[in-house]
Amino acid sequence: MKLKITDSFEGGRKRESMQTDRLLKKIENQRNLLYAKAKDRRLVDPEVVQMSQKLDRLLNQYHSLVTRDKSSRSKT
Repeated sequence: MKLKITDSFEGGRKRESMQTDRLLKKIENQRNLLYAKAKDRRLVDPEVVQMSQKLDRLLNQYHSLVTRDKSSRSKT
């Protein structure tokens, strides 16, 4: 069976969608961990800051993935 260009493109979209879904789950989990930790500690506590920075990195990854996906769709 030959793979058409459109099949390959759709497969790429599904992979990106799966990546996005996994990343959103990580973001949700990290956010919940951060909220739980911040509830019992001060916001300047080193652990809270570290967890917040990790959440920031995940959000930046998500933003990069989503904007890259949008820009690649607009080119087609």
